[in-house]
Amino acid sequence: MGRIASAIEIPVTRVDRIFDEDDGQLIFCGDVSVLGKSKAEKVAALAILLLAGRRWTGIDEGGPTRDAIVRSEVDRLGLLDTTNYSKHIAALKSYVTITGRGKEASYKIKYDGLEKAKLLGRSVAGSE
Repeated sequence: MGRIASAIEIPVTRVDRIFDEDDGQLIFCGDVSVLGKSKAEKVAALAILLLAGRRWTGIDEGGPTRDAIVRSEVDRLGLLDTTNYSKHIAALKSYVTITGRGKEASYKIKYDGLEKAKLLGRSVAGSE
């Protein structure tokens, strides 16, 4: 979690407002309502934060993250809309490199995505 705090430039004591670790996986534990007004905005913000967090912690060892991981977290938080999920993710192309399609896709966050994740992370973590 120290790597995430360093990347976002927040105190390590506030990282638990964004992420937690569960059985070796990074999960979002923040307030979903601050991620956006619509389900599409929330899914996009969550995906960016999750992909950045995985990159900052080295979970994927520099490689891409499988769709199943992102989809599972979106579903766990009650945001999965199977009809529109792929559209929500496809809208992230300026922030994420997408390889493959549908459930076979994998994602790798770009520099602009990391910068966006820093802003989102600071927003979710709030102030002391």
